[in-house]
Amino acid sequence: MNGGGKPEDGQLQVALAVAKVSRLVTVDASQPPFRTTPPDLFVLAFNDDKVGIGDEEMAFFKARLKQFLPEIGATIDGIPEDASQIIGDVARIVWLALAALLFS
Repeated sequence: MNGGGKPEDGQLQVALAVAKVSRLVTVDASQPPFRTTPPDLFVLAFNDDKVGIGDEEMAFFKARLKQFLPEIGATIDGIPEDASQIIGDVARIVWLALAALLFS
C-alpha cells in the first residue's frame, strides 16, 4: 500500500521521516501518488524487519517528523517511543492533528 493521500494529510511527511531514520525505507515523491519501499510501509510496525527502527530510534523519527510538521509538534511529542506501533496508526494521529488545525 503506497501513499495516495493529499499533501496535507501527513502521510508523505511520515514516510519521509521514517526514510530519514531507516536505511531500509525509501520514498519516491517525484509524482503523485508517492511510492514507498517497502510498498506496504503503512501496515508495518516501525520495528518490522523491512523497516528496522527500534525503540531507541523513535526519538529521531519524531524529531524528523517535527521538522516536516512543526505546527503539530505537541502532538508529535505525545507519540510513544514504542517501535511496535504500526506506521499507519501514527500517520492517522498526524492526519487527525492536521485536520484539527483546519477547524480551530
